[in-house]
Amino acid sequence: MFPHYRLLCARLPRFNHVRTLKRIQEVTEGNMTVVSLVDAPEPSRKRSFNTDTHSCVLCSIPKKVTFSDVLILEQFMREDGTVLPNHLTGLCRKQQLLVERCVMQAHWSGLFPDRTLPDFDRTGYKRFNRYWKDDMDMYRLQSKLEPGSWYFIKRYITKKGEFSKPLPKE
Repeated sequence: MFPHYRLLCARLPRFNHVRTLKRIQEVTEGNMTVVSLVDAPEPSRKRSFNTDTHSCVLCSIPKKVTFSDVLILEQFMREDGTVLPNHLTGLCRKQQLLVERCVMQAHWSGLFPDRTLPDFDRTGYKRFNRYWKDDMDMYRLQSKLEPGSWYFIKRYITKKGEFSKPLPKE
């Protein structure tokens, strides 16, 4: 019989079949119309993925993962709803932390009802679903404006990036 490498080489052309784009061409000559398929030039495509050898799976895609991307997040989760460790997921440290935050937000939003632990705390305000704009939004503090309250002092940086009241010079 053939050695194994010859069988493998004989099978490779079937798997490397090149698909070409076709275009429908109609040619009318008198009363007869001929419809045929013609090879169309393939448009040049830009690579949308980063093919750097040091990039992880999520760094190579152009879209940032959010808590609502449940199908992507499920690939990095165990059956009990916890995130797999870094050496199993193959993610860089930055993307691993992003996935952990997004899974936590998805749990709090109620997007993983089948993967939530039975003793998951849903008392008080936690029984309502919560939603965020991005993964770091749950850590941002929002200052409340209560006019006329002596307790109100704007301590946190506002959206402009400056403190609302300048500190007195001593």
